[in-house]
Amino acid sequence: MYTKLPDCDINIAEYNYNIKLAKGLYYTTNKKFLKLKKILFYKI
Repeated sequence: MYTKLPDCDINIAEYNYNIKLAKGLYYTTNKKFLKLKKILFYKI
């Protein structure tokens, strides 16, 4: 399923982002967050 990362806050942010995607909200105002998301996905 989902590999837990050491940083709890990042896990929560990632989880919240996935919920937003599921609801069809493909935009986030925080572009750094999107970059972070990509890095996390490639690390796993």
